[in-house]
Amino acid sequence: MKNDIKQFLNEGHLTKIDSIVQGVVDGIKGDKFEYLIGILDYLDKNLPFDRTKGFIELFNKRTASQIITDKFSTGCTDTALVFVTLSRAKGVPTKYVETLSKRWLEDPQASMIRGHAFAEVYLNNRWYVVDPDMKNIRVNNSVYDFFEIYAVGLDPYEMGLTSFDDMKKIFLKYKEDWNKSKK
Repeated sequence: MKNDIKQFLNEGHLTKIDSIVQGVVDGIKGDKFEYLIGILDYLDKNLPFDRTKGFIELFNKRTASQIITDKFSTGCTDTALVFVTLSRAKGVPTKYVETLSKRWLEDPQASMIRGHAFAEVYLNNRWYVVDPDMKNIRVNNSVYDFFEIYAVGLDPYEMGLTSFDDMKKIFLKYKEDWNKSKK
């Protein structure tokens, strides 16, 4: 179990810890829990949501450092990537969690993909679910009553989600297989 936890201190393709990330880390004060609250505050104040700047072209193309430098988020993937990176940089094991809406999975007519990126942090010998986009930390995993976990890893690249088109194909196939398994 310890090795499993420690793997979530590693860097992923989009979650590299560099001088830009370290500069943000150095500016956030507090111990582990207070530090995580500080990250959420940082995201709220420094990464406004903006889909007008090429969401599809930027999807899973920017590293956490690039998102920080660009000073905007195109959505939950961006905020989760930055949160995961900043958490790991402080020594908090953190998972990147890609999910799909159960309502979307169950609706055969729904074509527009509905999902959400979360993080899970390991503190005090347990995992907590964090929604960096909504700026909250949950003491239980009830959010997964509404979302199906597609994959957990270091970042979306590890899951094969390297572009918007890749994600769309993979998630539509997952939906098809998921519905077949429910019959």
